[in-house]
Amino acid sequence: MTLLRPRDSRAAPSARIDLPLLVQKYGGSSVATPERVQSVARRVVAAKRRGNAVVVVVSAMGKTTDELLRLSREINERPSRRELDMLLHAGEIISASLLAMAIDKEGEPAISFTGAQAGMSSRRGGSSSSPGSRA
Repeated sequence: MTLLRPRDSRAAPSARIDLPLLVQKYGGSSVATPERVQSVARRVVAAKRRGNAVVVVVSAMGKTTDELLRLSREINERPSRRELDMLLHAGEIISASLLAMAIDKEGEPAISFTGAQAGMSSRRGGSSSSPGSRA
């Protein structure tokens, strides 16, 4: 369950609404094109409107990760793990932002977050994340 503040601004600040928490994960092929991003947005909005609090995790669009890896190796055959993580993360940020825009277009407010903004941090220099962990 997730606890959310009611939208009614007259409600007491301590008032909470319990909603079932639904976590959805979409891989790169699911968000590979603008049409597919919009399709995912419609599924997310439908789940929200059925009474769920929805958290969505998205991968980079289509072959973005492959292309970024190829580019990185053109620059440096052995890039540092940290910089490679930063580069690949950029693809995920793009997908999350585009999906938030598509959800908003469907009539529901949405905000994209990076892993760190959502309370996740990486361990051992990157490539391994979990909620609340510290580097």
